[in-house]
Amino acid sequence: MTSLHVMVLLRAVHIEDEEKILTWRNSPDVAAFMYRDDPISPAEHSHWFQSIISDTESSVVRVLEHNSVASGLSSLSKIDLRHKSCEWGGYLAPNIDRGGGIGRAMLFLALQQAFEELELNRVVVEVLVGNHTALKLYESIGFVREGYLRERAWHTSGPIDVISLSMLRKDWKNIEEKTRLDLVNRGLVN
Repeated sequence: MTSLHVMVLLRAVHIEDEEKILTWRNSPDVAAFMYRDDPISPAEHSHWFQSIISDTESSVVRVLEHNSVASGLSSLSKIDLRHKSCEWGGYLAPNIDRGGGIGRAMLFLALQQAFEELELNRVVVEVLVGNHTALKLYESIGFVREGYLRERAWHTSGPIDVISLSMLRKDWKNIEEKTRLDLVNRGLVN
């Protein structure tokens, strides 16, 4: 379990989380910013859920808890220990208030896990064009834009472009303390 303080932590996914996570993934507020926005069937979700529980080498999926309430999902995927890289994706549950730093805390904990625990050198995120909130968060924490991927995702309304960003271990070392202090000042961590 990765934790800075009991208020915000990332914990292992439990079988009891399966239905809740499907509800989150199918929420229009969450799906609008995912690679797919069409409803995910229980069978599709169950297959995906079993894969994240069993595949601990190439992915680390965690539930975000805020004040002991499941509040989001964090995923380090495509973990490549040889090339010391991974991709990160995450979202807050649809009923969670935005703007208080909970998403920033989740991302910070995931980066801490990637750079400190897994000893990776590079974390990549991809953001759908139009997801200004996520893009602002990533850039404010130190991610650097690397590319613009035309028609990378496909929604029910058609193709969507994606912005690719990354953070390197050396970038992390430069922002870790400042970000931690920001989270302390927001009352999310010690």
